[in-house]
Amino acid sequence: MLDSFLSNPYRTEFSPWPVSEHYATERAGGVPEAMLLPGELTVHRGDGAKMSYYLDWPEEFNEYTRAITLRPRTKNGYPQDFMFTVAVRDGQAVFTATALSFWEQRDGRPYDREPIARGYVDVASYESCEEYAGISAAPTLIGWDIADPYPARMALIRALCEGVASSITMGTQILADGQVQVDHKDGDLLALHVNAISTVGGMVRALIIEQDRVPSGVSTGTTTGASERADLQTRAYYANVLSPVPGEFGNLVWSRSEDAEYYPYRPTRHKPIFHAPSPPQKLPLAVQVLMEHLPAAPLAATRTAPKRRPYLPGQVRISSPRH
Repeated sequence: MLDSFLSNPYRTEFSPWPVSEHYATERAGGVPEAMLLPGELTVHRGDGAKMSYYLDWPEEFNEYTRAITLRPRTKNGYPQDFMFTVAVRDGQAVFTATALSFWEQRDGRPYDREPIARGYVDVASYESCEEYAGISAAPTLIGWDIADPYPARMALIRALCEGVASSITMGTQILADGQVQVDHKDGDLLALHVNAISTVGGMVRALIIEQDRVPSGVSTGTTTGASERADLQTRAYYANVLSPVPGEFGNLVWSRSEDAEYYPYRPTRHKPIFHAPSPPQKLPLAVQVLMEHLPAAPLAATRTAPKRRPYLPGQVRISSPRH
């Protein structure tokens, strides 16, 4: 079970996402829940492998705010035998790892597991993130009231805690209502963030996880004549969509905004595994907001969006009875 966990040290990298002006005001005022930032946490393993997770931290809090689960960036990116949650209670960030059977999760059977590790950080002591900006060290954990007896797995759990807690000492971009931020790295589209607090109630994000790349076939003139450049360029994007609406999560595929299709997430226990895209009249409002700002792929003109089928893959088409 623990073959995938190494005793080597883990290195974490937290990339914060932009937040709304409302959230920034709460954070500057020292609201404990707002000291943590939403973002992507990447854990680098000693053998060079890495795992990435989303902390989709909410912007509104009350005494009933549930613990937020660290969501894997890709479907199979989660350690198979525990899940990790973050909550803020009484001025403390509470990090909890709970045992979870991979097979029960796959089959959709009910499960009930006790925590295998639980640690704390005193976020209330950080009255304002500004005085800690630029500090590379993560806040010190108060301690653990439950510790995993398996040292190799506990090393990963500790790394997750420290990685999320490091956001307390970070700054991030602030977006006004209706403002959009598009993130690129080395010329590639990484993410799209929209502050839709007046229409949806918070930040809406499209986070790129795959790109459909093909040779560009662009001719470049040289002294010896024209030659074909085999550079790969993107003709379509595949992204995770995060919405402030509870339970609203899915994938967005597009070359240009006009051909975008949204696939809502469904647990694997719901058959079939492959789902049809949402019809336009049933698109969530958050997705509609995103579609208004989707940038076109560089080679969008070379891709023709597939026609929608009246039936799902794997299903038998039912013919009309003959008379």
